[in-house]
Amino acid sequence: MKAHTNKLCAVVTYSYTMAHLAEEAGVDMILVGDSATRVFSGLPDHRNMSLEQIFYHTQAVARACKRVKIMVDLPQATMEEGIEATVKASRWLIEEGKAHSIKVEGSSQLALDIVAAIAHADIPVVGHFTMLDIKDDRVHAKQQTNQEAVYQAMLALGKEFEIKGASTLLLSKIRPSIAAAITRSVDIPTIGIGSGPDCDGQILVLEDLLGLTYRNHPYYVKQYAQLGKLTSEAIRSFISEVHEGKYPDKSHSQPRQQE
Repeated sequence: MKAHTNKLCAVVTYSYTMAHLAEEAGVDMILVGDSATRVFSGLPDHRNMSLEQIFYHTQAVARACKRVKIMVDLPQATMEEGIEATVKASRWLIEEGKAHSIKVEGSSQLALDIVAAIAHADIPVVGHFTMLDIKDDRVHAKQQTNQEAVYQAMLALGKEFEIKGASTLLLSKIRPSIAAAITRSVDIPTIGIGSGPDCDGQILVLEDLLGLTYRNHPYYVKQYAQLGKLTSEAIRSFISEVHEGKYPDKSHSQPRQQE
């Protein structure tokens, strides 16, 4: 798809029902993300995601998908357990969870080493990183402005992920000009979120784009529907009909023959 400039379309979601809708609509990839802690569980911090929880969500999504490729987040807590633990967890998520690739977030040497180890185990792995801070050691360079130093460091980081064995890069909230340059500089596809239009694909949280989440959405979220409002209206109609004795009526009180 990268070679033919066909844009990849990906969504983040966590349940059988939502994954089934995404598959039916024709997305290319689903990310089972650690953002489930916020969207699904109402927690403030994605670091609360455990390996067992992401496994549960991965299996649920996999049950709905026959065509779509499933990418799954490696929890931060698992990464902190070391290289051996991450490879073992990745195998579990692929073999038992039925995911197709593992996503590793971060730009640290540990993240790069984990990507290399997972790739060495013949498991497809995705590198995920955001803008480097100007205080990062890789940004400092003699006779360079901070802007040029950041640009060069970001290009080098993208290439390093590719060399380590990443099959895809997820570019998060990276300046569009830099994301475009990274995309041109690597042979693997890039998927952007908040990184401009020139990545090889785009990804959004499905519940965000459907208007199902209640939060201050980041600049890159476009809501393609307002299903949260429609859902509330439908529930209010249900409540009203129950109160008025309209539901259940005769047609909803007798089982159908096939049931």
